[in-house]
Amino acid sequence: MKECPPLYQLINNTCIPLIDCSSDNSNSDECTLQCGETNTSTSASTDEQSPCLIDDDLIVNGSILESSTITIVGVISVTGDVRITGDVTVKIPAGSELHVGRCLILDDESTVVVVVSGNEGMTSNGSVVLSYDSSCSSPHLIERVGIESSLVDECRDGTPTLREQVDSGEGGRTQLELMFLAVDSNECNSESELNVVAIAVAVAVPVGVLLIVLVVILAVPKVREKVLPETVFWCCFKLRTERV
Repeated sequence: MKECPPLYQLINNTCIPLIDCSSDNSNSDECTLQCGETNTSTSASTDEQSPCLIDDDLIVNGSILESSTITIVGVISVTGDVRITGDVTVKIPAGSELHVGRCLILDDESTVVVVVSGNEGMTSNGSVVLSYDSSCSSPHLIERVGIESSLVDECRDGTPTLREQVDSGEGGRTQLELMFLAVDSNECNSESELNVVAIAVAVAVPVGVLLIVLVVILAVPKVREKVLPETVFWCCFKLRTERV
């Protein structure tokens, strides 16, 4: 049988790269790990990607890659082990999944990050992002998997977090699910009111009135002690006297 080099997969008697670091990616600073069938498929009838099956071990060595960041695209299942070595970050966007048949081994320098952006919490709550055999994987993996969130409305969607589910059977399977924990409504209301007040003050208060307020604060000892520390006051007072 024809053999392919590492990080390649044999599809239709052709070695297809599993990791794409080409410049036509949406983010040229990152490589993508996706199923080779999506690169050779000519069907454009659907936007959904078929699950990718890697029937072997997968070794991701950060020292030989063109980028230190690899993004998982779609649903990828590896029948063997997955070893991530070197200074490399594997990103799993919400909606993508990585299923490891056996052991998931992380080097001391390597990390795994779940990426959440926008309103993905509305559709990704409770979804599995990572699964592996905990009996032979790196210990305390959930502590080494971080969350990178941007443009997430926590008051509406909740705070993104990971929940560990351990299978009680003989297989020792563990899966990490992306969850969104509800935020205390009082905190959201108080934060919203504070932002409105701050904006209103910044827009409505003239510069002259603001200067008068500062003069009153510095002139009244009791008010000054509550608003400004003594060291800050004397620093400003000294600077003012030196200029005079």
